[in-house]
Amino acid sequence: MSATLLLCCAGTWLPGGFGAAHAPSIRDGTRPPSGRAREAIEAIAGHIEPDVVFVKFRDDAPVRAEAGRLIGVPEDADSPGGLLLASDGWTAWHDVDAVTMTRLRSRAEAYWGGTLPDPSKEFGLHLPAGVDVETALASLMALEVVAYAAPVALPPDLPTPGNYEGQQGYLNAATGGMNPRSIWTWPGGAGGASAVCDIEYAWNTSHIDLPPVTVLGATPQNPFSDNHHGTAVLGVLMSRPNGFGTTGGVHNAPGFVAGAYTANQYRLNAAILSAAAGLEPGDVILIEQQIWGPNNEYVPSEWVRSVYDAIRIAVGNGIHVVEAAGNGGQNLDDAMFSSGNGGHWPFLAANDSGAIIVGAGGTGSSDRQRLSFSCYGSTVDLQGWGHNVVTTGYGSLYNAEGLNAYYTGGFNGTSSASPTVVNAVASVSSLAQAVLGDVLTPAELRDLLRSTGSPQLGALTNIGPRPDVLGAAWALFGPADCDGNSRPDAVDIALGAPDADGNGVPDICEPCPADLSGSSDPNDPGYGVPDGSIDSADFFYFLDAFAAGDAQTADLTGSSDPNDPAYGTPDGLIDAADFFFYLDLFVQGC
Repeated sequence: MSATLLLCCAGTWLPGGFGAAHAPSIRDGTRPPSGRAREAIEAIAGHIEPDVVFVKFRDDAPVRAEAGRLIGVPEDADSPGGLLLASDGWTAWHDVDAVTMTRLRSRAEAYWGGTLPDPSKEFGLHLPAGVDVETALASLMALEVVAYAAPVALPPDLPTPGNYEGQQGYLNAATGGMNPRSIWTWPGGAGGASAVCDIEYAWNTSHIDLPPVTVLGATPQNPFSDNHHGTAVLGVLMSRPNGFGTTGGVHNAPGFVAGAYTANQYRLNAAILSAAAGLEPGDVILIEQQIWGPNNEYVPSEWVRSVYDAIRIAVGNGIHVVEAAGNGGQNLDDAMFSSGNGGHWPFLAANDSGAIIVGAGGTGSSDRQRLSFSCYGSTVDLQGWGHNVVTTGYGSLYNAEGLNAYYTGGFNGTSSASPTVVNAVASVSSLAQAVLGDVLTPAELRDLLRSTGSPQLGALTNIGPRPDVLGAAWALFGPADCDGNSRPDAVDIALGAPDADGNGVPDICEPCPADLSGSSDPNDPGYGVPDGSIDSADFFYFLDAFAAGDAQTADLTGSSDPNDPAYGTPDGLIDAADFFFYLDLFVQGC
């Protein structure tokens, strides 16, 4: 061990500053390491990998993994069992390179206005033979160099789809649907300016109705013999508008996926960071996962501390994160979610991760009411369709042409609710970029969708309103619709309507001083009525007014010189200056 790395003096490790003078660690010290280890295992209801643990070292620890060994740990900082130095099963937890990770963390810290934990100090340890998870955690938690250690969750089972029922009503107008279809023809309305990344597994990327998608991060693995769940999610989002099958709510959005299960491990936080590294501000991450919480019931995945930390980094980089509330039917405001769990209580308002958490709402007779399986509480922001969702996969609706042409009418759960909400998130984000050139922050977009959505109905065990894409768009652009075509003026201009003076009002809606008449015949009803075009009728109408001394029409200027201050200011006289001034207007057109 180099003398420059290790100076043992009164329990201090230099450089790095471990010792009595160092700021207190995250451990509260009120329970022995063995008690904390058992609590950590119980926090995810025992659904854990039997031979691997997750370890977060302190941010100032100069540790790294090389060829399975942990480098940078002083010998006297090791545990009695030698887990730090003797083990050859150490691996870096993340797939994001060091430079990119530093950039992600730095930008997120600027967004949140404070320090965030350094994910580059997160590692996986494949346990030596004869060492169980609880023993390893207790040993690791006792070390000053370790910020915290946790079991690694097994990937949760895929939710079971329901029966076939209904059509793609979630694309319809509010309040029954979320109305993405209404803005598909608007710039960016079908998602073209915002990429979407689905984090999970079980995709059939060979489905005939799905576009190619790009993998972010490590090669995804499927821990289950099922390839329908991810296929169904992608269908809600991006199935192609090809005249058959289904059409995704943001079918123009660039499509990405990131595997929650990679390198033979369930590494959800690694997938989130890989997605964040490959996306840009204004893009969307969908976390199609849930995790075991208290009572052995499913809750949002940010109940796991490392997942929460990764979400905050993504949100801090301007990426909209949409997270399933989970199918455990839990009240996330219950006191059990603000105790235990190592002091990690993400559902409290003070600890808001910045994600949009989505509950499952009903349709039809249970429209916008919480479905019984959906988790709920003040931390849940919006609701989506929790049943009756028509999409790709499973085959209950259509299966005559084999697996690659399966469709279902009964995709359900918070699994179906979340992508229907992503349709709203991605379309409004894309619209803002395409029309205004603005990237809405995650907080701005979440607030916009909550304030403009269709209110929740029924017993208010809160799952939030159902998004209304069209309502959000009008709130974003304002009520101006000068031509009454049911599109905001800003959208008309983005679609090509001329706005020569750049005042945000299409030229067609503004008075044109040279447009005086639709006819040169005084007996025609169009005589003296502007018709939106500049032609000889306007010129002869002006000549009539000029000859008749009609000051209201023909007194236009006190000078024919554009450089004269009197140019364009009526002076009470009808003379050659007025004639030449109108001639200028006539030549310029509108």
